[in-house]
Amino acid sequence: MMRSATKAWAALAAVSLTACAAVADVVATGPDSYRIPARAGDGGGSAGEQRAVAIRRASDYCNAKSLQMKLGDARPIDPRSAAAPEAQVDFRCVQP
Repeated sequence: MMRSATKAWAALAAVSLTACAAVADVVATGPDSYRIPARAGDGGGSAGEQRAVAIRRASDYCNAKSLQMKLGDARPIDPRSAAAPEAQVDFRCVQP
C-alpha cells in the first residue's frame, strides 16, 4: 500500500514539473497576448511538428488560467535560417 502512495506522489511531482517546463518560454507581448517558441528537442523533429508543440503549450498555458486560447500567428521557422527546426506561436488567452 505504501508503494502505491509513493508512486502516486512521484507521478504528481512529475506532472507538476512538466507543467512548469511547458510554460517557461511564454513571453507576454501585450495585454492577454503572448508568444511561445518550440525548438527541436521539445517534441517532434520538423518545424511543422514544433508548431504543433507550441500550439499545445499555448493551449495548456491558457487552460491553466481557466481561459481559452485564441490562436494568432503560428509559423514554423525555416530550418535553413535556424540551427534546428523551430516554430513560434502568437496567441491570446480569452474568456470562454
